[in-house]
Order: sequence, then structure tokens, then C-alpha cells
Amino acid sequence: MTHWHDQFLSLIVSHKPHVFVYDKDQLLMHESLQEAAANAGFVIVRCDTSLDLRIAFELDIRHSDARYLIHSANDFKPLPDIRELMGCAKVSIGDIFPCLDRKTISGLDGRILDVLFTLSKKIFDSLGPDQTIKFVLENIYFVDVDGLGSKERLLSSLTTIFSEPYALNQPVLDYLSKRFTKHFPGIPSETVSQKSFYPFLQSKWEAYILNGSQEINFEESSLNKTVINAFVTGRLAPVKVNRRTWQDRKSKIGIFHDERQSRQEDADLLMDYISTYLERIENDPRQWFSLIQLIAKNKLIVLDLNDDELTAVTERLEKRINRRFQIFLDNSYQSLQSRSAVKQPYHVFRVLDYLKNHSADKKALVVIDGLNYWQWRIVETMLTQKGLPCISSATFAWIPSITAWSRQALFKGARPDLSTDNSNEDKLFMAYWRNAGYSGYQTAFRRVETASGGFGAALPEAGPACPLIIGMVCNDIDDMMHGNVLGLSQFYIDTHHWLEKCDLTSMILNLRQSGFTVFVTSDHGSIEARGIKNLKLSEKFGSLSRSKRHLHFANESFLKSFQQNNPDLDAGVLDLSLYLKDNSAFVSPNDVVITHGGSHFWEVLVPFAEI
Repeated sequence: MTHWHDQFLSLIVSHKPHVFVYDKDQLLMHESLQEAAANAGFVIVRCDTSLDLRIAFELDIRHSDARYLIHSANDFKPLPDIRELMGCAKVSIGDIFPCLDRKTISGLDGRILDVLFTLSKKIFDSLGPDQTIKFVLENIYFVDVDGLGSKERLLSSLTTIFSEPYALNQPVLDYLSKRFTKHFPGIPSETVSQKSFYPFLQSKWEAYILNGSQEINFEESSLNKTVINAFVTGRLAPVKVNRRTWQDRKSKIGIFHDERQSRQEDADLLMDYISTYLERIENDPRQWFSLIQLIAKNKLIVLDLNDDELTAVTERLEKRINRRFQIFLDNSYQSLQSRSAVKQPYHVFRVLDYLKNHSADKKALVVIDGLNYWQWRIVETMLTQKGLPCISSATFAWIPSITAWSRQALFKGARPDLSTDNSNEDKLFMAYWRNAGYSGYQTAFRRVETASGGFGAALPEAGPACPLIIGMVCNDIDDMMHGNVLGLSQFYIDTHHWLEKCDLTSMILNLRQSGFTVFVTSDHGSIEARGIKNLKLSEKFGSLSRSKRHLHFANESFLKSFQQNNPDLDAGVLDLSLYLKDNSAFVSPNDVVITHGGSHFWEVLVPFAEI
């Protein structure tokens, strides 16, 4: 299948070693195009002025064997000596989508452009701005534009549109805003945005439930369906009502009377939604990044309620999720490592690349060793309550998910050296930033523990000597994990106690006040695993390292011998490592431990958030 980025690359073909592109629509800011250009052998550099180009040319390009693609949002001509080595091209979005209105589709998410490129081949007449917007809404969001006559249909469509991760551009938002203000003339048009729409809908729902407002008919079928999904995914919050209202309403979605009963119903709805989502999930890592947030939300409800029946249902669902996750890993894990990190680090060893490309001047990376995604949701809630909202996503740990390799990869910014551990992670971190052009005084690395002054002790001193890049690592959660003997219920309580005791929030507040953009991540998660067998001495023979869920062998013959002697293990192999895929562990049968080292989704899908 031909993609729009293939069309772009065909338009910049040159017989000269390098290419300069006037990219007025900034198409090369899209991740998919960057990946395609990199796969075509280009090193991509952005230079928006002649001076930028001259510096890059003299320092990197002139004597390099690599092939460079230099792009600029400004139209200027490279000087003659540079033009000798560069082909020059001008490419706009109109060259790739000739039948769609250029201004209307400029700035749309790259994933939307992927779909539009295929569909637009069936168009033979040029579409105007409104026709192009209609084409986008009908083919990307399946919105019946002609059926948006009622306010309920419009709200239903907006609820669907703003539940998607794709960012809309201003022309599409303006079009929807005009429709919106016709129905709600006193409401600011800025309400039609990713940030403001759901708070508006929340206020209308509360007026409907608590005050009997008839302004919006929430029983209308299309709106009712999308609102239910919004409650399930947490975009809307249920309203507390009195017992009589609770009894009178046939549908209990979006309201609650008894807190515990409401949370049980939330868990039931979430698990139904997750189960349905699982049936249509594809090998797209971004879908897993969205799904893990819902799974973690459900996990916290179950841990909080501590209900045996609900716990059992959740465990069965998580087994289904993990079986599908292992298929995803088999098909796609290796390819994640080559994905561009400009917009999203898909793997822990791409986190530093993401930070390097981030526009912030001062950046702090906080790595909480062993932080599980459900634990991150606890941290995220506390930070939000303290006025520190988070943009939460996820990334993939190294497999096997052990600290020695996954944390080494994180701070190295590259694949780990499997013959060593993470003991030199501070030196690796400093070396990465030195190679990125930072001086030693501009970077810092801190190891922090709650017991020894915690995060506050790791804060940099203010003033001219304050570094621009800080890496911090905390082992508290990992230490709690390995010291746990009472299972997940105790680990849940311990996490809350740790968060109350440590000064993580104060540190992040101070960093933000000092001008830092703060990123929080982990090297791996954890799982409550059940023992299947203690390894015999003969089975350990030939293993260079081992945990309760992985073994790393000296050579392939030792690995194959172990596999032949243990054919029933649900295990995977990567290089010379064998790791467990399910929730089992190499400990005494039926013993319960909280550990890591395998490829279960709780171990591999770790938080990555920007504060």
C-alpha cells in the first residue's frame, strides 16, 4: 500500500547527496514521514534560517558520509557552495492531496492523513473547504454531517470526536464551533476543544440529573450511547443522588447513591468496555497505551474494594488481556525499537531521544524503579490534586523486564549491554547528553531514597550553576516490591503510605517553579505471580543471571537444554534469555510473590508522563 509519505519522498528525489526542502506545511513534523525518510537513508535536520543551515552544513553535513534531508518552514535559498551538494524542492500538502482543500487539512494529525490519502484517490473533483471538512468528519469519525440538525446529535458527534487521540486543526474546530454556537448561543465557541468540551458536558449532565433541566435530552439514542462510553472511560464523572432519585431512575449509569456499590458498577462497566475493546484491538502500540490506563483504573477500584468475587473476575479478564498482549509482542515488539521518538518514546531506550527533541529548555527525568501502571494512577491523582496535571501515556520496558537491562537502556538512551548491569547508569546518562552537545555542568544525575532525605535532597541548587538536564532515580517502590510477603493488597496500602511519606510532589513543584519540564517514567512494572517450581541446581547450571521470572544463559546449548527439560513453561526467548509470559514464577508451588522479569503486560507497559 502506498502512503502519503511515500508520495512526499518521491517529490524530493535528487541526484545530489543531500536535499533541502521548503516544507511550508511542516509535513516533516509528522512521525510517520520522519520514519519513512529515515528508512530511506536520510538524516533529518531542521534549519529555519540561512545561519542555521550554514552552522549545520559546516559542523555536520559537509564532510559526512550520511545523506541529509534539511527542511525549513521558511522559503530561502541555500548559498551557492551549499547548493552544489544539495537538491532543492518545495513540497506542500496540496501536492500530496490535490483534490482536498490545502488550508483545511493542514495541521491534521498524521494518522488522519494516512487514512485520507487512501480515500482521496477516489475523488476526481476538487473539494472546497466545507466539502473537505465534511469528507474528514464522515470518513475519520463516521459523523453524519447532514444529520447534525439537533443539539443531541451534535453533542453525540463531539463526544465521539473528542474521545479520539487525534488532534483536530483550527479549520475543523471552527466549523464545529459554528454548529455549536447555533444551539448554544451563550456559550463561548472555545468550548469546542479537547480541553473544554467534557467539562461543559459534565455541567449539563449535572443540571439534567440534579435540577431536572430539559435543555438537552440525554435519553436520545445516539447521545445516550456516547455518554455511556464517556462514563465508562472516565471522561465524565457520575453524580451523587439521593436514594429516591436512585430508585426512580431505570438506568444507573452516570449516577450513584452508595459509594461502594457505585464503584462496583464502575468496575463492571469498565471490564465490559475493556473486553469489547480487546476484541478489536490491533497491533498498534498506541492502542495499548490507551488500554493500560483503563486496565489500571479498574485495578485500583478492585484493590480498593477488596472484594473476592470482583478480584476473581478481574484476574480472569487480565489473563485474556495478557494472552492478546503476548501476540502483540510476538508480532510487533522488535519493530518498536526502531520507531521515531520525536512525538512518543515507544521504548524505554528512546526516552532520552524524546527529551532531546522536546522543545523545553530545562528538563528533569524522574525514574521510579518498578513503578507499576496502577501505582502511577495513584501518583497521577495526587499530583493533579496538588495542581500538577499530567499528560499520561506509556512506553515499553526492555524484555526481560529486569532492572539491570531495562534501567540501563533507559539512562543509556540505547540498547543495553547484556554482559553488564546498570551500575554505571549515571556515567551512561552523562555521556548521552555530552554526545548531544551539553557540557558537564549542564547535566546532573541523582539517586534518591525517601529514607535519606528523599526527593528534596536531590533538588538542584538555584542560580547560574543550575543544570539544564537532570536525571533522578528512586528505588523505593522496587525495594517495597521485593520485600512484600502479603501480596497485592498490602502492596496497594504500602504504595499509598510511601506516597504520603515521600516528598515527590514538593520536588516536582520546585522543579516546575525553577522552569523545568518534568517527565516521570519507570524501567519496568511488576506482577503478583504464583510459584510453579523451585529451580534445581542442575537447571540453574549455565545461567549467568536469573530472577524469579527470567534466566539468562551463557550460550545457546544451555538455553535449549533448559527448554527441552521444561516443555510446559509458558515462556519466551530473546537472545539467550528465557522469560515467563504468564503470571508464574520460579518459586515454591502456590507461593505468591510480587516480582518482575517476564513479559506480562503489567511488567512491560510502564508509565511515561509529562508534568
